[in-house]
This record gives sequence, structure tokens and C-alpha cells, in this order.
Amino acid sequence: MAIFKKIETIKNSINSGGFKGEYQKYVDDVVKVSGGDGEERYRIADLYILTHEGHELFFEIKSPKPNKGQCLEATERLLEFHAFKKDPPPKVQTYYAMAYNPYGIEKTLISTVLQSIIWIQKNRC
Repeated sequence: MAIFKKIETIKNSINSGGFKGEYQKYVDDVVKVSGGDGEERYRIADLYILTHEGHELFFEIKSPKPNKGQCLEATERLLEFHAFKKDPPPKVQTYYAMAYNPYGIEKTLISTVLQSIIWIQKNRC
């Protein structure tokens, strides 16, 4: 329970005073408080990768123009992944990601199994 209070305190601090300091300090603070048995919670990452070295990567993917609430929620989720795993980087790594299409809304790039590239022009209706 103390871990979720710590995360809430960090989130409120960011909300009221802006993001001051480094994200790594927030992660270190959360990992220090995590441990022991607490209430059971589940959190699903937008993208999860387990590397060959055993490192776990968690991604929160948001729109290119997120609002303040979405940023705070993503920060909370990313800190919770460190709390649940009880590990700092490099064992557990968390990322805030934004979708980006450099080709604009008119074109989408699709890569096939054969690694060929096909451009699809969207039909305007």
C-alpha cells in the first residue's frame, strides 16, 4: 500500500509543480518503497518486450498530442511497472512512446514477410 501512496505523491507533485528532477529519481524512489506483500493489482502495458538478456521493456503508447491527464496517467503506469517488478533499469525499463507517421495521414507503410515495401494510398470518400 505504501508504494501506491508514493506513486500518488509523485503524480500529485508533477501535477501541481511540473516535472522537476529526473524520471530515474522517481523510479529509484518507487523501487526503494516496493517490496513485501501488498494488495493485488493488475496493469497491462501497451507493448511488452522480454529481451534475450532477460530485460523487461514496458511501453505506454499515447497519441502525438497527449493532454496533461494522459501524461500523468502514463507516468503513474510506468512507475507501477517498476513497483510490481521491484527492479530499476536495466532489468526493467519503461518508456513513454508516441505514434508517429512521417508520411502523413495519406500514406501508410506496410512491410510484408518478404521485407518488400508496399505503399498504399488511402481512398478519399
